[in-house]
Amino acid sequence: MIFSGSITVDAGKAKDNPKVERLKITQGVITQINIMFPPGCAHEVFISFNRALHQIYPSNPDGYFMGDGVNISGEVFHYVKADPFELQVKGWAPDATYDHTVFYLVWIKKLWQLNPLSDEFWHLTTEDTLGVTP
Repeated sequence: MIFSGSITVDAGKAKDNPKVERLKITQGVITQINIMFPPGCAHEVFISFNRALHQIYPSNPDGYFMGDGVNISGEVFHYVKADPFELQVKGWAPDATYDHTVFYLVWIKKLWQLNPLSDEFWHLTTEDTLGVTP
């Protein structure tokens, strides 16, 4: 499953009062994130991904993502077992002159998708309806 979103960070937005966008997700394992900083961000827009009260990406609590005309992509592992089924994307840009929009993708797999030899995967592949065109 792929969840997508964007955050428009106001110029001059302080880190201690960030813009927050909420992304509804589902149970599973976050396995990859992609962040697209369009040209013009000039390394002046910063974002982080949070769940409940904790920053999950980047992993270091004082870390952040930034860029200018770059796509940041990486494999990650964060198990979302129970509520809250949402991420908060926080953004700030204290020295920016203009508002900037950053785009992101969050990839989530169900636990059985991580193990192709699982019973659930086996049952799916042996169903009579798999691969049948109606």
